[in-house]
Amino acid sequence: MRGCVLVGARHTLSFETLEWWAEAPRARATLTGRGTEILRLITKCFSLAEIASLLSISAHTVTSHVRRIYEKLEVNSRSEAVYDAVEQGLIRMDE
Repeated sequence: MRGCVLVGARHTLSFETLEWWAEAPRARATLTGRGTEILRLITKCFSLAEIASLLSISAHTVTSHVRRIYEKLEVNSRSEAVYDAVEQGLIRMDE
């Protein structure tokens, strides 16, 4: 697994935000197989261009998948998407 920090200078979440987020009632999201695959690569800190290359799809297609993932999870960033997907059991960090 690539070493990276998802919660950093550009993606800062406070403990108060995480506590509120964990308590907020939300329906469990359903991701497509491709969406789950892309989210797993995001978890490993691959860039959108790297994901496109690995999956042999265009960067535009990856961006479309990421936008749909964010919409389904009701999030606005990579770190939020990963956090929420782990909390919902959609992905595991050790995969």
